[in-house]
Amino acid sequence: MRNALRILLAATLLAVGCSTEGEPVQCVEPGDTCNDGLCFNGAANGVCDQNGECRTEPSTTGDCVVFLTSDEYAGNLGGLEGADAICQSKARSAGLEGTFKAWLSDSNTSAAERLTHSAVPYIDTRNQVIANDWEDLTNGSLQRAITVDQTGFDWDSDASHCGAFIWLATVWTGTATDGSSKPPFCSDWTSTADIETDSGHVGHYCYASEAWTDQTGGDTTKGCSAETSLYCFQQ
Repeated sequence: MRNALRILLAATLLAVGCSTEGEPVQCVEPGDTCNDGLCFNGAANGVCDQNGECRTEPSTTGDCVVFLTSDEYAGNLGGLEGADAICQSKARSAGLEGTFKAWLSDSNTSAAERLTHSAVPYIDTRNQVIANDWEDLTNGSLQRAITVDQTGFDWDSDASHCGAFIWLATVWTGTATDGSSKPPFCSDWTSTADIETDSGHVGHYCYASEAWTDQTGGDTTKGCSAETSLYCFQQ
């Protein structure tokens, strides 16, 4: 449903890291102002850091990149491995290097067991801080909602999703705020059945509250035939 409203944003992003050791992160996007998270410092394109300064040099923190997928998927994701493959493919298509996994749990394995517990910040593809570390990520609220996709497009700017039609802004998670598994899981993410037969637990990407992964009121589940987004986390 969201794909029909897709706005293309040309972007080139390079990222290596997600640890305090090894190669640093470098993110580069076209643009000429820090008003929308993109910038030009007079010599090179870059991204705006949290201080509103244009950064064109590699970060020294090794921050973990997080993004919302630009496409939506039915509940038959091919299991956790299939969901991870989607994240990896989306990352590669945007020039993001490193390993990416979906924020997703099933009946056997939780997101907390599958994903790296980072001691450095989680940032989106506009270099905006999502959480300061794993503890901050899983304490029930985020620094900001995960609304930016792998290309740098911010879906919060689309009124069809974080405005009057916020009910469209769902994400398959099967995961509580602490990273533990929370059913249902669309038959461990292999089902495309209607909600009367099978369903999956969802979060809402417009929120920085616990609803980002664990919607507890209203639309908490979707039928597995529905198409929703994924969150992807660099490892």
